[in-house]
Amino acid sequence: MKPLLSIVVPTKDRYVYLRSLVRLIDSFKSNDIELVLQDNTKDNSSILEFLKNYSNIVYNHTPKQITVTQNSDDAVNNSHGKYVCFIGDDDGVTKHILRCVMLMEEKNIDVVVPSDLSYFWPSYISKSTGNISGTLSYKPYDFSLKKTGINKVLKEILYKGFVDRGRLPLLYHGIVKRSVLDNIYAQIGTYFPGQSPDIANGVALCFTAKSYYRINAPIIISGASAMHGGGIRKMKRGYAEIDNLPFLSSDAKAKWEKKLPKIWCGQTVWCESAVKALRCMGHKEMVKDVNFEYLYASMASSNISLYSFAYSYTTNKFKFVTKTFFMFTQRVYNAILRFLLRKMGFEYPINLKRIHSINNIEEVNAFIMDRYPNWN
Repeated sequence: MKPLLSIVVPTKDRYVYLRSLVRLIDSFKSNDIELVLQDNTKDNSSILEFLKNYSNIVYNHTPKQITVTQNSDDAVNNSHGKYVCFIGDDDGVTKHILRCVMLMEEKNIDVVVPSDLSYFWPSYISKSTGNISGTLSYKPYDFSLKKTGINKVLKEILYKGFVDRGRLPLLYHGIVKRSVLDNIYAQIGTYFPGQSPDIANGVALCFTAKSYYRINAPIIISGASAMHGGGIRKMKRGYAEIDNLPFLSSDAKAKWEKKLPKIWCGQTVWCESAVKALRCMGHKEMVKDVNFEYLYASMASSNISLYSFAYSYTTNKFKFVTKTFFMFTQRVYNAILRFLLRKMGFEYPINLKRIHSINNIEEVNAFIMDRYPNWN
């Protein structure tokens, strides 16, 4: 009998977090969930011994180095559930995920994206946020379900130049009906038509999903660890020129969007992936609606090292400088406000809750199920 839900996890070289995830899912004691581990670690001997003690796990190993997109495709293709949830190996889920999937089944919902539930592992270090390692961060939940217009959220993110995921429907940190994913794969031969699987799939879902809801409930644990950030956090100055990236194919470099600086940073990778998804899904006419000027200003205001790259691409220098200054001022204002509120013993935003001294995602689930035991 096929499981109701597949939780798919592409992984590589991060067994310290993966073990905690395996123990967490096993603690649910449910045959309705399968955990699919798609492992691209070269030497997997240590995890094989560990997995002998657990059931309801689909484990596949590819020792040869492959792309993140290929590993992600393989993970989904090796899953069997009617619904699929994609998370990273330092992420997790709460036991409420089963009730959420049952709700999707009852209401015939294609995609659900839950509210934020963030966990910073003890190994996480950030100069910009201070010491938040071992910390759980969330806002109060009321378990409300809200239908979300797909065309509206796509227009929102087009206007912002795809500098983030916005309110897109998502498989990554979301739950999607398999038939909707299969529709994407049947059309283009991949679930993830871009270098960044999360946003590429999110854009593709805009053209295959019919019903999309956001739910204010603690369902998916977004983990941040020492290895968090897809490598960008480790790059000197926060970016790298694409010609110097060995993991990027020559074909990908040659087909890099002409309106994007040829550098690898958060904004360019997301936009490049999103635009490729538009093209792959047969909507290249929408590329003209991408607000690249917003993206250039976002790059320049977030990292001074990116200013010259962005400046060389903008077609309106005055608007670029003005927008960059405005965005930078907003960032400084928010940083000062956050600092002052914390000095006074408040969090920012005001309704943000922080729980400290949490050692792993198993403890996150235990805390959430104690604080929110019932599905309201």
